Amino acid sequence: MFYKYRKKPAIFVFWHGRSLMLSPIICLGGMRAYAVASKHKDGRMMAKLQRLFGLRAIYGSSHKGGVSVLREGLRVLARGDHGICMSPDGPGGPSLRVQEGALYFAKMSGAPIIPVCYSCSKSWFQERWDRYLVGLPFSKIVCNIGKPIYVDSKVSAEEFDKAVEKAYQKNKGSIQIQGFRKGKAPRKMIEQMYGKEVFFEDAANIIIPEVYEKVYDECEEEIVSSPMINVTQIEAGKPFIFTAEVALKPEVKLGKYKGVTVEKTEIEVTEEEINEAIERERKNSARTVTVEDRPVQDGDTAVIDFEGFVDGVAFEGGKGDNYPLTIGSHSFIDGFEEQLIGKSLNDEVEVNVTFPEDYHAEELKGKPAVFKVKINEIKENQLPELDDEFASEVSAYDTLEEYKESVKKNLTEKKEADAKMAKEEAVVNAIIEASEMEIPEAMVMTTQRQMMEEFSQRIQMQGLSMEQYLQFTGQTANSMMEQVKPQAEKRIQSRLVLEAVVAAEKIEVTDAEYEEELGKMASAYQMEVEQIKDLMDAEREAEMKKDIAIQKAVDFVVSKAKEK
Repeated sequence: MFYKYRKKPAIFVFWHGRSLMLSPIICLGGMRAYAVASKHKDGRMMAKLQRLFGLRAIYGSSHKGGVSVLREGLRVLARGDHGICMSPDGPGGPSLRVQEGALYFAKMSGAPIIPVCYSCSKSWFQERWDRYLVGLPFSKIVCNIGKPIYVDSKVSAEEFDKAVEKAYQKNKGSIQIQGFRKGKAPRKMIEQMYGKEVFFEDAANIIIPEVYEKVYDECEEEIVSSPMINVTQIEAGKPFIFTAEVALKPEVKLGKYKGVTVEKTEIEVTEEEINEAIERERKNSARTVTVEDRPVQDGDTAVIDFEGFVDGVAFEGGKGDNYPLTIGSHSFIDGFEEQLIGKSLNDEVEVNVTFPEDYHAEELKGKPAVFKVKINEIKENQLPELDDEFASEVSAYDTLEEYKESVKKNLTEKKEADAKMAKEEAVVNAIIEASEMEIPEAMVMTTQRQMMEEFSQRIQMQGLSMEQYLQFTGQTANSMMEQVKPQAEKRIQSRLVLEAVVAAEKIEVTDAEYEEELGKMASAYQMEVEQIKDLMDAEREAEMKKDIAIQKAVDFVVSKAKEK
């Protein structure tokens, strides 16, 4: 979703305790933004961390430098291609209680507020009021992004004047007029000097959230995109009129969903597959030893010094010392590793290669290069003997035969699970083909961005940023967005037809099924069930029950399907 605001102003808000990881996620999602940080040492330390991900800081808070923060933030939003990130409950708390800073930004800029939050299956909480949450390695991260709404509202002149009065009361402390103490100038005097419109923008942004929330609660349609707010009338003595445009959930004309025919997947584990699995385990258990009596072979690790030259001139980033290069890994430019095969210890070699046309460095694309290489060390992997001792070391079994049987069992279970997923996908695809629906482009774009964010989170856990990934692969954010578009459309279509099945079959979720899912969630997050319940408001509970119903719909249509 963040990619929707890549070149648009937006205000991303999240609880103070979630700011440690969410700000980088926003930047990795393609959004250029500034973060509001306190002038306190903690705020400055956080700003330094965020800077590593390209997130610049605006220093100040509601307690210190509020006016300057507002002014600078509005300047950023006025550019039209940057957003701001902030915590509505910081910097001094209380935790999880919204203050008014984000509303001020939204009021005066017209930029949408995007609420964001995340949770981790494995995490650590810092022991302080804001309880900073840090995701631990290999944990599952779930990121939730708030939805906008479509409304068409008219606020009476009297109601708008009340909002103007609120704006005056909030801003008068920062206004000084000659002859009056600071903050004591009457509203009429300020309006005479600066015009009646001086508080209009603040007033509009005070009243919009109130009206917006009311209309949202009354709206019976399901919103599937963020709102585009447009003020159409804002004048003294006249009703205040604004619109918020969103995409609505499309209607689905459900086709045949009971008794669809799909291809049957045969499950068979061959001896070759078992041997391949065991061989992979042998390679994982291999020990690395240094060899001196033979040249480099394919599969060896050559420890090398290297320096690259283009047209006889060394280029930036083309030098390394004692670099462990696995021959056959294709981690270097095509042709580099192959030229080291057959070379001996302490040999000095000239390696000739050509950079690919899509190389990330513009000055090196398609250029021939010469690398001067010295082989400092040659290492090989020695595989363990395939015997009972090996079996006992890598498994809970004492003999090689027992280990082979366990490998076969595991492969069979995996194939059964894969076959189940393949059947589910085939059945749902058949239902999609038989159904009719028109998906709004805004809905597709939202899903594309969600998928990009999911991918960004996965590679981030591997120590790679989205920017680095795009650089290494020679892709752009836009090209990746296009790549995931078919998957995004399929994801939406699947969800829509399954929701239609839920409605058609009147599928409901029992209390026992809900409690069972809570138990699974508690186990995944290593929490008590009651703790999970405390975090579940009515909206989250409804979403969770909807997901359970969707899975029941999947099970239903699969049970009715025919295999050929």
